[in-house]
Amino acid sequence: MNNIILTTILLATTMLAEDITIRTTNALSSKTAKVGDTWVGTVANTGAPAGGIIEEVFTKSSAPQASLGLKLVSIDGQPVNATPYRVEGEVTHRRASRTVTGWALTGALVGGVLHGGKGAAVGAGAGAGVGAARAASPIKSEAVIPAESLLNFHLRR
Repeated sequence: MNNIILTTILLATTMLAEDITIRTTNALSSKTAKVGDTWVGTVANTGAPAGGIIEEVFTKSSAPQASLGLKLVSIDGQPVNATPYRVEGEVTHRRASRTVTGWALTGALVGGVLHGGKGAAVGAGAGAGVGAARAASPIKSEAVIPAESLLNFHLRR
């Protein structure tokens, strides 16, 4: 008997869950957003006002990958319980050969101008070392949600 009641409750809860799409009003970025800031938008198919708070911010300098987490808290003035929405910034890597060569040439040029032929050799070696270090480090971008973006949330009523 208890299993039948539990199954009925689970089915009713699942039937109440739905996905909803919210269109953001303003752009959001992990560079400028702070945890607890509010954001606003509208329900995509009805235009009803919706809003929430920013619950997670990692900037590109504070984490291996920038991210921004949003929580939807109300639709048309009514509180809602929804899964959070998360967006991550991109991480790309430099082309090693171009970076090392460029820095080696720059080092050779500066060393040659300042100290002649021997300085050019020392400068090329130092530049190549700097280039190798730069090539090994990733290029990180902030997490951004442009204005008018469509965000999908999963509601549980």
